[in-house]
Amino acid sequence: MSRNNNAIRRKRQENQPRGQYLRVEKETTLLPFLFEALNDRSKSAIKSLLSHGQIYVNDRIVTQFDTPIQPDDKVMVGYARGNVAFNNRLLNIIYEDNAVIVVNKREGLLSVGTERVHERTAYHILSDYLKKVTRAINCLYCIVWTVTLPG
Repeated sequence: MSRNNNAIRRKRQENQPRGQYLRVEKETTLLPFLFEALNDRSKSAIKSLLSHGQIYVNDRIVTQFDTPIQPDDKVMVGYARGNVAFNNRLLNIIYEDNAVIVVNKREGLLSVGTERVHERTAYHILSDYLKKVTRAINCLYCIVWTVTLPG
């Protein structure tokens, strides 16, 4: 019985992010708190931690610098990069697994680039997202089908 409990405890610990916990002593916003608490690191390095999803507030990844924090909040600097959620006002991910991503794009957003428009396309937005998620430069992906529904 004891072996089983230890295995369960180890499995729970493996799923939890590891990192440095910081004590919040007064009400403030996240970035000034991090600058003060991590004064041995540069401001650029701290901003990089935020953008890479390595800052957790109450066990949730936070990337917004002006997130309010309270004295009872639990702030952690994760040792590994977190999975930053996809957030784009022009494109919504409806379904995603290891092989397929299904999206709903806003009207007016091009699916692929043209001679004049290269960056503001569904393909470019998803390419950037996949590079962040997979941390790979060369990903194999392509648009398989585009369906436009009326209304």
